[in-house]
Order: sequence, then structure tokens, then C-alpha cells
Amino acid sequence: MLSIKNLSRLTGATYLLMVPFGVLGILYIPNVILVSGDMVATIENIRNNLSMFHFSIFASLVVQLIQIILVLLLYKLLSHISKTAGILMIAFIVPAVSIAMLNEVSLLAISSLVSGVAFTATFTAEQVQGLVGLLFDMHQSGVMVAQIFWGLWLFPMGYLAYKSGYIPRLIGVLLMIGCFGYLADSLLFILNIEIGFTVSEYTFLGEVLLPLWLIIKAKEIARKHPKFQV
Repeated sequence: MLSIKNLSRLTGATYLLMVPFGVLGILYIPNVILVSGDMVATIENIRNNLSMFHFSIFASLVVQLIQIILVLLLYKLLSHISKTAGILMIAFIVPAVSIAMLNEVSLLAISSLVSGVAFTATFTAEQVQGLVGLLFDMHQSGVMVAQIFWGLWLFPMGYLAYKSGYIPRLIGVLLMIGCFGYLADSLLFILNIEIGFTVSEYTFLGEVLLPLWLIIKAKEIARKHPKFQV
């Protein structure tokens, strides 16, 4: 049985646990592997770092599994405020996780293309490069579709934080703003509009402050939270 204090700390720690896996799984590929406009160099990078490429796929899948645990913990902690908002959090995160996990298939296909002898015998180098480029584009598109739901789940979460009485209302507002940052990026991507930066880079602060507050202020949350155990 977990006390509210321990539940709060566990929820915050689970949220922060996504950071290292997210860096490896989401940032590693575009920053280390993918060379913009040069698919020959990209393929060479994959071949030279195949184990890390696969580990980045694994890390991305772990992020999604952590997110399932996280939304259930948040539901336990916050749903007494509004069960409807709690259910909406879960309803939005389920398609996000499903899309994101299926999206990693395209990266596994890339690994097979660049490392499989059968494929090199079937396709020319130019064809392999074209297929790898297409699969990377598909992966990026999948991320932006999943991001719609990564944004939407923040709104009910922010609402619950705002109404809780033991999480600063500012954090709730920042979470709801973060929702629209992700949605804006996805909409701009779908409409093929370039603005030179991603909106979510400037609207994610609530996602940093919430887990830190849940960990640091766990005792205060326990004092103000309705008296029950989970």
C-alpha cells in the first residue's frame, strides 16, 4: 500500500524517468545518425552504429511503457478531482503510445535494409537510399501524429493540477499551454508550414515543473490531499 506522499514521489520519479530514455530514443537518431540531405552518410552512420541504433529503438519503446505506468499513477493521484478529466488523460495517451510503438517498425525496417545481405542483392544502392529516406520520413510523420495526443493529454492533466489545491495553479496553466504547443507543431507539420523553430520548445516548462513539485513537495501534497490510500 502506498501513502499519498510515496505515490506523489513515485509519480514524479516515473515522469522524470522518461527523460534519459527519451533523449536516447528520440534525440539520438536525428542528432547523431540522420544527416540531413545526405542519405549515403546516414546509412553509413547506421552501419557503423547499428547497436546504438537498435538501442535507441528500444529506448523509444521503453518511454511508451513508462508513459502507460505514468498515466495510471497520475489517475490514482488526481482523479478524485474529476474522474472525467482523469479518464480523458488515459483516453488520449492510449493512441499516443500505440502510434509511437508501431512507428518504431519503420526504424527496424531501415536496419534490415542497410544491414541485410538479401536486400543489398535485391536493390541497388540508390534504391536502398531512397527507401531509407522514405522510411525516415514516415517515422517523422508518425511522431508528429502521435504528438497530437501527447499534446491533448496535457490539457486534462493541467486542469486537474489547476483544480487540485496542492499543485500550484501556474503549473496547471503551463501544462495546458504545453498542450497547444504540441498541437501547433503537428498542425504546422501537416500543413507543411516552416517557421524555423518548434513551438513546443517554448511551452514544455509545465512538464518539468510538475514532476519536480510532486517529488519535492510530496509531504505537503499528502497533508492537503484527501485522506486515502491506494
